[in-house]
Amino acid sequence: MKFEYYVFFEIEVAKLDKIISELMKIPQLKELVLITGQYDLIAKFETENPEELRRVLVETISSIPGVKHTVTATVIERYR
Repeated sequence: MKFEYYVFFEIEVAKLDKIISELMKIPQLKELVLITGQYDLIAKFETENPEELRRVLVETISSIPGVKHTVTATVIERYR
């Protein structure tokens, strides 16, 4: 069973290309979208367990320069 998560990013837009480059190196990343509004990027991640996501967030994403803030949402049920 895979666990799905969406991570919403507030970033320093001047560092967008570098942030995207670093995020694209994460194997659990399944989709990355540049958006408008309160957040700048949305990323979809799939992991084998919640601990794997914790490692991605704490050890990888938090160390990327220019990432100011993230919010993580866990997929509970998919309808379509």
